[in-house]
Amino acid sequence: MRNTKLLMMAIMAGVCAMSLCGCEKSSETQANLCEYLKFDGQGGYAATVLQGEPVEFKAMTREDGSIFVDIEMLQKYIDDRFYFDKTENYILFTDATHTITSYVGENQYVERKEKQTVDYTISMLEGDICYINMEYVKMFCDLNYKLYKAAGNKPERLVINDFKPMKYTEAKAKKNNKMRVDMDTMSDIVVEIDKDESLRIIKEEGEWYSAQTEDGFTGYVQKKYNTAGKKKSINPKNDDETYTHTVMEEKVKMVWHQVTNVSANDTLSSMSADMAGVNAISPTWYTMKDGKGSIVDLSSSNYVKKAHNMGCKVWPLVDDFSKDSNGNKYVDTVLASTTVREEFEDNLISSLLACGADGLNVDFEYISKAYQDDYHQFLRELSIKCKENSLTLSIDNYVPTEFSEYYDMKQQGKLADYVMVMSYDEYNSASDAAGPVASLPFVQKAVSDTVDLVGDASRVIMGIPFYTRVWTETPEEFAADGAKIIEDSANGNYALSSKAVGMETAKDICRKAKVTPEWNEEMGCDYAYIENEHGNTQIWLENAKSIRKKIDVANEYGIGGCGCWKLGFETKDIWDVIDSYGR
Repeated sequence: MRNTKLLMMAIMAGVCAMSLCGCEKSSETQANLCEYLKFDGQGGYAATVLQGEPVEFKAMTREDGSIFVDIEMLQKYIDDRFYFDKTENYILFTDATHTITSYVGENQYVERKEKQTVDYTISMLEGDICYINMEYVKMFCDLNYKLYKAAGNKPERLVINDFKPMKYTEAKAKKNNKMRVDMDTMSDIVVEIDKDESLRIIKEEGEWYSAQTEDGFTGYVQKKYNTAGKKKSINPKNDDETYTHTVMEEKVKMVWHQVTNVSANDTLSSMSADMAGVNAISPTWYTMKDGKGSIVDLSSSNYVKKAHNMGCKVWPLVDDFSKDSNGNKYVDTVLASTTVREEFEDNLISSLLACGADGLNVDFEYISKAYQDDYHQFLRELSIKCKENSLTLSIDNYVPTEFSEYYDMKQQGKLADYVMVMSYDEYNSASDAAGPVASLPFVQKAVSDTVDLVGDASRVIMGIPFYTRVWTETPEEFAADGAKIIEDSANGNYALSSKAVGMETAKDICRKAKVTPEWNEEMGCDYAYIENEHGNTQIWLENAKSIRKKIDVANEYGIGGCGCWKLGFETKDIWDVIDSYGR
């Protein structure tokens, strides 16, 4: 028994000694580096590594040493101001003040009407993918890049560094060691680290470092084999300060005035007779006349003069609602072509200047994700033209959700003087349930999320509804033909319909039904439930009390103002609430 114990102690001592000597269990399996770098290994191309992170986009390499990158990669990861006009084969880069243009396949670009020549091809098409020369990219972006040739199991790779802010620690290998896929000596080896090789340590995790090699590999190295040195930071230059904005000294208190024909401009005086506190009006004057850049123009210089005499700025609205005879939206065609898009922009600016307007309100609600780049380029160009002509630019947006994020409020915050969030239509004509147009929690989240995205609360404008929806639920057996049927296994299926009405109309419906609306604290509005012969009617009313709650949200977040849809739907007592805002 004694001998057995001695043997066990000897074995344990040996294990400990082996551990102290570094003889730990480890794997010698090599990771597939093409897979690790998200690269298919195709000849004539290289993997792309962005500040240590492999991306799914390949770089194109040429025998003369030229390196081209996918413009979509540039837009997604480096600078979204690069733009490819697929209709006319133009490459555009637009900063705060001007656009630089180059035609695909050429070695020339045009900047401020001056043609410049470089000693390389700026861009090329490979199938439907547009590639940009990295030398051209460096003209606009503060970055470093290097192409590493294939060697051994390492594929060819383009490593782009220092284009975004980053903190790291310099490190040097004390001895030969291994970079692994995970923090485990049994995980696959990414690359061998040679003694005295330099590394960037990104993060310290227990006994491991998350690190990057100079030649583009990222993984985990053991701390005991590598010495940490100085802390470093990367702060690439940017031109954020060149994006300037002009805002009103006081809170914006704007109303939209729906104008559907030229003669409707004459209703301004009568519709604004009781108006108080408003300092900006947005008449709905412009839309697209065709797919060639022409506009439907309802502008009126007399209207502008009247509004100015009332102490109001005039920011006419342009929308993207118009369609051709086949139901195709003009906006897709107009924005996708640089020539047509600029014609459209110039027509808008000319009309605004001719009538003496003070700004422009962009209300594009039908932009699909497929045309997001075209929309952003339109806003960049329009922003410059508005600034050149001292016109205030405001842009309307749906509330921030994953379905509307491609409208890109963050970028809009750079380009526009004001970013507006239409914090209404929480429940709308397409909804499968009845509900409020703009409950208080909905408004609070819309404003909070918009402020976070824009980054400057003083240039955020909150949309306020002067309307409500009257909802009618009718049992299926009494529903009209073609009615929208909502399935309800518990209470029976029913038809759901709604219509938007002004505040006074909503009150009249309640009065006629002899129903007194009750305040709903959670929703921040009055609620009325009316029994009908067949079914019921529900209304979440907007009124002076609910609007004041929304103004409280605006004050809480310190935003730049409010915009009210629409003039004529309000009751007289609303104006006291609007007038008190910002005082």
